[in-house]
Amino acid sequence: MARISVVTPTLRRPTEVGALLENLCGQTVLPFEVILVDGAPAGEDETERVVTGVTSYLPYPCVYVRRGGGTAIQRNVGIDIAQGDYIAFIDDDMRLEEDFFERILEVFAEDAARRVGGVAGYISNQHLDPATSPRWRWYRRLRLFSTYEPGRYDYDSGYPINRYLQAPHDGVREIDFMGSNCAVWRRQVMDDGLRFDPFFSDY
Repeated sequence: MARISVVTPTLRRPTEVGALLENLCGQTVLPFEVILVDGAPAGEDETERVVTGVTSYLPYPCVYVRRGGGTAIQRNVGIDIAQGDYIAFIDDDMRLEEDFFERILEVFAEDAARRVGGVAGYISNQHLDPATSPRWRWYRRLRLFSTYEPGRYDYDSGYPINRYLQAPHDGVREIDFMGSNCAVWRRQVMDDGLRFDPFFSDY
């Protein structure tokens, strides 16, 4: 079975962390490990206490690390620690459907040519309806972009088309870019050098 390492950066959100750890327990494919990178400074131990309180009950190992500097740096720390075949970046406020990892692994398994480097989850409460968004209605009227397909990159203007414009859907569709709050990457992509830019420091 493929091993998924979950990397979660957090800061002063012990309630969210506890809820995420509980949510991950319900996955049909359990994480190989969860790496929680806490940006809280010394003396702020609420999140650590939550993790310590539940660790013995979790059906997966949970590694707790202290490292500040912002989510880019924290995710890089998690990448360096992760031992899985896949690395999942799951933010502490995400709640996954119980078959999330199972379905993601099916997508990778169907990719015999290994063209897919990563798969992003669809976040059901983030949909932005272009028909009711004044901004996106004006973008179309002014013909600012050469494409309005969600998740595509408009190379003419240099603008990424918001992936949350994608209406709820079944199946898988190709996109040019994805967020880091609910996504799973092949380990090989990280081993080949992909990292988050530490230029984006702090919060």
